[in-house]
Amino acid sequence: MTNTILAFTLSCIIALTQPAAPPNAQSPQETAGSSSPAPAKAKPPGPSAAGSPRQTPQDTTHTEPARRCNGSSSARLQCAQESFQYGRYQEVVQALRDPIEQGRFAGQADLKEAMRIYGISLFLVGRKQAALLVFTRLSELAPTLRMDPRLVPPEVVQAYRSVRRKRLARRLHHLPKANTGSMVLNFLPPAGQFQNHQYVKASLILTAEVCLAAANATSWSILRSPKYRHDGSYVVQDAEGNIIEDHRTLAKSMLVVNYVSFALLIGTIIYGIVDGWVVLSHRRKAMKKRRQFLQQQLRASPSSSSGTFAMDF
Repeated sequence: MTNTILAFTLSCIIALTQPAAPPNAQSPQETAGSSSPAPAKAKPPGPSAAGSPRQTPQDTTHTEPARRCNGSSSARLQCAQESFQYGRYQEVVQALRDPIEQGRFAGQADLKEAMRIYGISLFLVGRKQAALLVFTRLSELAPTLRMDPRLVPPEVVQAYRSVRRKRLARRLHHLPKANTGSMVLNFLPPAGQFQNHQYVKASLILTAEVCLAAANATSWSILRSPKYRHDGSYVVQDAEGNIIEDHRTLAKSMLVVNYVSFALLIGTIIYGIVDGWVVLSHRRKAMKKRRQFLQQQLRASPSSSSGTFAMDF
């Protein structure tokens, strides 16, 4: 009896000293049986998996195959611009060679853009002499065009600046001086028109002067003919005073021709003098502005500090 009470007391003490297990604790057998991880449940296919092909990360090292640009000049230019943006310069050369050489660009804006990217592409593929020729023509089409070194490789900008500067210097050297032409020649029409390169107007003035001068001289010679009386009667009488010849009607006509031709001749000469003077003044002003413009462009175009592209144009 005593042993039974002692064993019961010990079992109670042991039970009180041990911590209580959590409610969801598993038995050792259950823990041992579930030691391996449970298989993950498969996700249901989403809209992209069911309706579209599975997308994979883009391969940045992949390059698109070369393509040929066909069609009209505008379509070729658009295709060449896309290739130029991705650095496919050989495609740009192939796309724009024929339209540029055959002159198929109707608009000046498209032609300038085509020449710009065509020249840059030629330079970057190693055809530098051909690129310099294109840059020369581009500088003629667009004298104010400049290339941004932040968008264009520095060696290309340097080559274009060198070509453009040489072209401006050559045009400035061959430009006539602002005081070209002589004002004295304007007082001898149509000499002023000939020096102003207005050949059609000069021919018309010369023809008018010759015809009017001839009419005036002919009418004057008829009026001063010996068979006419110089006292203004324009009749021929015999010794008895009878009228033998009456030229008064013809004389009136010749007087009108003489006066009108003389007035028109003076007017033509005055017109030739004034026209030659005004046109020559405008030419001098235009040449002066042109020279100033080229000088400003030449000053604004920096010279190449390193490396020059020697080429004769």
